[in-house]
Amino acid sequence: MHARPQKSRLTRRLVTTFGVVVLGATAAIAGPGAFQSLFHERGPMAISQVPADNPELGLVYQGLKPAKKGAPCVGGYELTERDQCSHGPDVPPPGLKVHADVQPVAAATQQSVPATDTAAAPAEQTVLADDNVAEGADGGFAVVAEAADAAAPVTMGSAGVACDGDGVTGKRVQVLYVRDAGTASQFSKYLESFRTWSAGVDAIYNASAQETGGERHVRFVTTADCKVDVREVELPAGGMATFDATINGLKALGYNRTDRKYMIFGDAKVYCGIGTFAGDTQPGEKNRSNGGPGYGRSDSGCWAASVAAHELGHNLGAVNNNAPNSSKAGHCLDEHDIMCYNDSGGLKTFVKCADPNGENRMDCNHDDYYNTNPSPGSYLATNWNVANNQFLIAGSGGTTPRRRPRLRRRLRHRLHGRPRRLRPPPRGRPRRLRLHRSRRPRRRRRPAGR
Repeated sequence: MHARPQKSRLTRRLVTTFGVVVLGATAAIAGPGAFQSLFHERGPMAISQVPADNPELGLVYQGLKPAKKGAPCVGGYELTERDQCSHGPDVPPPGLKVHADVQPVAAATQQSVPATDTAAAPAEQTVLADDNVAEGADGGFAVVAEAADAAAPVTMGSAGVACDGDGVTGKRVQVLYVRDAGTASQFSKYLESFRTWSAGVDAIYNASAQETGGERHVRFVTTADCKVDVREVELPAGGMATFDATINGLKALGYNRTDRKYMIFGDAKVYCGIGTFAGDTQPGEKNRSNGGPGYGRSDSGCWAASVAAHELGHNLGAVNNNAPNSSKAGHCLDEHDIMCYNDSGGLKTFVKCADPNGENRMDCNHDDYYNTNPSPGSYLATNWNVANNQFLIAGSGGTTPRRRPRLRRRLRHRLHGRPRRLRPPPRGRPRRLRLHRSRRPRRRRRPAGR
């Protein structure tokens, strides 16, 4: 028998290189996440075991059901509200305790408010027929881009929030004070405090936007005199026992509008904070974080601007599991940052932004979830960016990345009056680029008289 000829080293290298090129081209055509899908690692893992409750820290998991593999909420928890996900309860930030009392930060006042949302909300059976909502491949809602509205003037009111339009129309954040039937109302005592904390949320989002040269304000539902509209809602007994029960109770009273995120100041001591979170990474207007309803609940031991801003951050789409510094459980790891802490993901935080004031700012280094002017090709230019959320009022500062200049084959420069180009050095020389004069064919001079 003849010996089988062995492949040369050059042949093996060519085959390996060709395979890598084909794999890379396939991933580029398929889009982000193609490499992960090729190796069966795409997307987060399903939660295999629900953590034990820790009521002292507000970590109560009753009513939260881990999403199964292939479900829209995989990696988080499912709620009974259709297509609603949650990352789970949050621990209190330093200085706050779930079972403590937070004193008012503004004087008490009197105001009569309705117990139900009197504005017409879309019926669930007609939502899918709406021109701006479609049914996604997974059976849930998929937001369709709306036609651009004429820019409405924005006014900063004396209460510290931005007001645009009529204060009601469009995608907005509605502030609610929610209690169950067995709890005495503290609405008058805390109304102005709720407005103060809401203004603090706006200040956090705008100050964070200014760090990347932009301007963003929370588009609240506001009154005619440019104050945050706060509504008192009484739920049936047990309505504050779990997050799921709260959402179901609010839905029954009409607080389930697809153009609303609900910032809830809950008169209970079950959680510090908890919120809905879509976990949608796609960039642009069709991201599910651009739709509603969304719910963020802060209980009375954690009534503060920072906690409300944190839960609203989840409602607006922070922090996705594919972010560079993701905790894999809805938060980030690079401190100091209002969305970062050691959560149930099991990963440890580290300090990248030394200023402790970052605990009241969005996105340390602005590379995970919030940047008004992301660099071309960066993570936030190609994935979901909370700064683009339609529930925020965009001021100055781009919401789309600058166009990356195209690389040209020849880089022309004017040197000594002649165009030049970059040419590779001759073989055998050190491999670095040098400037060489471009060679042009000389024109022959025609003899005189022709």
